[in-house]
Amino acid sequence: MKKLLIKENERIIIKNDKLKTDNYRMIEEADFRLLKAFVLNGSCNNCGGKPIFTISISPKYKEIIYTQNFIGTIILSNGTIVEIMPKIDLCDTTEKSYNLLIQMIMVYISSDFKQLDNISLGTIDECLLDKFIGVFIKLVLELLKIGLKHAYTKDVDNSTMVNGKILFTDNIKYNYAHLERNYIEYEKFSPNIPENRLIKTALNRLLRTTKSQGYKILINKLLLSFLDVEISKNYKEDLAKCRSDRLGKAYSTILKICEVILSNDGLNIYANNTSRKITSFLFPMEKLFEKYISLKVHQVYTKKGYNVVLQSNKIYLFENEQKYKIKPDIIIYSKDRNDKVILDTKWKTLLD
Repeated sequence: MKKLLIKENERIIIKNDKLKTDNYRMIEEADFRLLKAFVLNGSCNNCGGKPIFTISISPKYKEIIYTQNFIGTIILSNGTIVEIMPKIDLCDTTEKSYNLLIQMIMVYISSDFKQLDNISLGTIDECLLDKFIGVFIKLVLELLKIGLKHAYTKDVDNSTMVNGKILFTDNIKYNYAHLERNYIEYEKFSPNIPENRLIKTALNRLLRTTKSQGYKILINKLLLSFLDVEISKNYKEDLAKCRSDRLGKAYSTILKICEVILSNDGLNIYANNTSRKITSFLFPMEKLFEKYISLKVHQVYTKKGYNVVLQSNKIYLFENEQKYKIKPDIIIYSKDRNDKVILDTKWKTLLD
């Protein structure tokens, strides 16, 4: 399977052996055309209205595709994987950079560091999308070790036994010629609850998305634990029904990931006019960086006894007169709260 590594803010052109330039990323014409189709017809998911790519016309290079401040994976319909990486190397090796980047994506989705820090993030051969799928699989495995949450749910049955409430109207309607039967409503202790329906639906979508045969096998094994769970018919309604009680804490991170998988907010599967599928998994790099740094600073300095406030809207440029309200990313207060340090995160190279 062919894999193209591209960086954010890079310019992409059709490969031409007659042209020699270090300022452009050359790719095969077939891949360029498919990527162009995605740019022209794909949706701007998770981007706040900002374009993921832009296209321009050049007399010398004909067409140029510009990557913007998004990182992630695009799987073209011919199987080619386009991997968009940050413009700045995050670590000294590619493998470490991949693992840190997937950590940043997971933190962007969920602020739950404790669950994510101890999870292995796969091999260097995996694309970002498959690394993300691998993390989700491992989180589901951890949940299954605890056990799926059950709850009492109402069900109806046309039974020869009475083990609940007889629904007389329905009983007359369905059993007027079968007096040995009773149409009843009863409660049963079942795993078929909104939380488990969302997980099963997300696993089914990832099963159709991943190119890794190993992950397909693992997902199919996981689905065996959800045989008594239905597919979610409306993920938004099921999300609204999820409970945030003590028993639901084990589901908190997984459900946030399920929302990303099911809502096209990050993971998007797009089919063009010829029904050829293109899968994209893209996130705004500046937002990943801002949230990751903010939460890391909060994690480190709160342990030392400092009070850290993120995204405060109660700060003024001139505090005495309370003029010009500002919203800094991070404020670190001294232990006696007499002094403070204000920090702002920016994803850019120092030479910009």
